[in-house]
Amino acid sequence: MITSGIDTVYTGAYQNPYVDASIQDAQCAGVVVYSIYTPSAGHFGHSYWRTYWGQNYLSQLSEETGGESYYMAGPEGPVSFTPYLDKLNEQLANQFLLTFLAEPQKKAARESVKITSEIHSVDFLYPDTVCVPALPE
Repeated sequence: MITSGIDTVYTGAYQNPYVDASIQDAQCAGVVVYSIYTPSAGHFGHSYWRTYWGQNYLSQLSEETGGESYYMAGPEGPVSFTPYLDKLNEQLANQFLLTFLAEPQKKAARESVKITSEIHSVDFLYPDTVCVPALPE
């Protein structure tokens, strides 16, 4: 997704309910979100506060779904998307599907996960929580 990440509806900063809902929806649908920051136009585009939180929201959404967020520090947009798209292409070519069995409970919930490797130089991008369905009735 290429966006500023700026939320023009929610004026708070911490615990944005729209970002939280988006993360939950993406995690439960098994969608990995990669984002590229580009500035917004108009007033929101030159508001340092909104730009800062827009980048934070994109980072949060991407990281918590197992993706990555690309941006330059500060409110400037990239001169070119090519380096970001090249990195994304490299990451997508090196992704693997990991499955595991989660024990369903009475109520559907999100559960924390941690993935590690015996090889110390390996870096994983993965969602920090997964959706666990409820027991069938």
